[in-house]
Amino acid sequence: PNAISHGCAAEVMRAKKATKDRKGEKARELQRAQARREHDENFERSVHVTALKEEDFADAIGPDWRTQRPTKLDFSGDRYMLDTLEGPSGGLLHPKLHRYRIQLVDLSNNNLMDLSTLSHSGFDALHTIMARKNLISRLSLTLPSLVELNLAYNALRVMPSLGGLPHLEVLILSHNQLHGSLENLKSSMRIKRLDLAYNEFDWTPSQLSQALEAMSHLRSLQNLRLYRNKFVACFKEYQIYVVSKL
Repeated sequence: PNAISHGCAAEVMRAKKATKDRKGEKARELQRAQARREHDENFERSVHVTALKEEDFADAIGPDWRTQRPTKLDFSGDRYMLDTLEGPSGGLLHPKLHRYRIQLVDLSNNNLMDLSTLSHSGFDALHTIMARKNLISRLSLTLPSLVELNLAYNALRVMPSLGGLPHLEVLILSHNQLHGSLENLKSSMRIKRLDLAYNEFDWTPSQLSQALEAMSHLRSLQNLRLYRNKFVACFKEYQIYVVSKL
C-alpha cells in the first residue's frame, strides 16, 4: 500500500509540474506575442509617414522639388498615414513648396480629420481634392477654383458649408454619417454631380420635400445618388418622386 501511495503521490506531482510547465509556456507565448505586436506597431510607425517632410516632397515631386512647379500632389500611397497637413516641417505650407500651379491633391487613405490647411494662400489653382477614407468630421474650405471634392468614406455628420467653393461641380459624400438638412447646398448652384448614397438620412415625406427644395437650387444637377439611406426603406418609389420634383 505504501508503495502504491508513493507512486500516486509522484504521479500527482508530475501532473502538477506538467500543468505548471504548460501555464508557464502559455504565459511566455503571450509575452512573445505581445512583443511581436509591439515590434510591428513600432515598425509601422517608423515606416508610415504621419507628417510631410522634405524627403516626402522629393519622393512625390522629384529630388529638385524646390525648383519644380508641380500640378499634382499624391500622398495616398501605402507608406502614408498622415494625421496632419502641416507638422514640424510645415507640411504643405513648407516655404519652398511651390503651390500656385497645383490643380489636384490626392490625400486618400490617411488619418486626416480636416483639410483647412488647403485654404491657405498658394492653392488658388486647386481644381480637385481627393480625400477618400480619412477621419474628416468637419469641413471649412475657401477655394474659389475648386471643381471636384471627394470625401467618401469619412465621418461627416452634417452637410458641410460650401459657400467658399463657388465653382464646385462634383461633390461626393457617400459612405459618411450624414443626416438632417441639406440647406447648405443652396450656395452651390453649379453642382452637376451629387453623391449622398450610404449615409444616415432618415427623412419623413415632409423632410424629403424640404431636402428636394434645397436641391432644386442646383440648376445644373445631372447626376444624383441617394440610395442606401434610411428613408429609402420606407419610401420604395422615392426615385420617381425625386425625379418629379427636380
